[in-house]
Amino acid sequence: MYTDTADDLNKKYAGTYFWYNGELVYAAEFQNRKSPEGASDEIVTVFPHKNNEILVVVNPDLIKPIEFESAFFNIVYRNEMAFKLMRRAKRQNRKGLCNDTVFLLNPLAELYALFGKTAHTPSFALDTVKNIIASVFPTWPDAIQALKTYHSVAVSPLFALCRSSLDQNFLMLSMFGFIGKATPDSITIYHKPSYQEVRDYLTRSNNNMVLLNASNT
Repeated sequence: MYTDTADDLNKKYAGTYFWYNGELVYAAEFQNRKSPEGASDEIVTVFPHKNNEILVVVNPDLIKPIEFESAFFNIVYRNEMAFKLMRRAKRQNRKGLCNDTVFLLNPLAELYALFGKTAHTPSFALDTVKNIIASVFPTWPDAIQALKTYHSVAVSPLFALCRSSLDQNFLMLSMFGFIGKATPDSITIYHKPSYQEVRDYLTRSNNNMVLLNASNT
């Protein structure tokens, strides 16, 4: 049975986040060294650990990629909470989570540009990756409450809310852009393909609020 070499692991995982023995880790590179017994080479790397680093003898069979899809996630950054994780075109030799495989977007970037403002995104660091993996989303009432403090908040992997500068309603966003408006008690959808997806979201979250379809008007 073939086992990855240090060169294989560098191509797949160097400079990325991945699972090692069930723990989230980051490795800059992998190297070969002679085992203490001198009988064969072993693979070593350095994992950040708290405020230090630890040298690890790597078992390639314990490395697993982080499975992910393009989706919203929440992390408190400046005045925002909702950000997009977008998958890049597949790189067959890159298996870990890094800037080669994904990129982060502020869903309000185009809106900010209209007002000459800069849309900021968090850096691709450990805390960001932890939030991506955790995928924690507030209930609808908690999301509305959060919008009193933040400009945006994700309510599911598919949908986010943001403040509106036009009225007291909130704007509802999908991964593809604006789809409707919302209040604490209702959602009005203007993008026909999104209507059923929003209905499914409300069903999964046991939310009985009013859903209006304005896409045919």
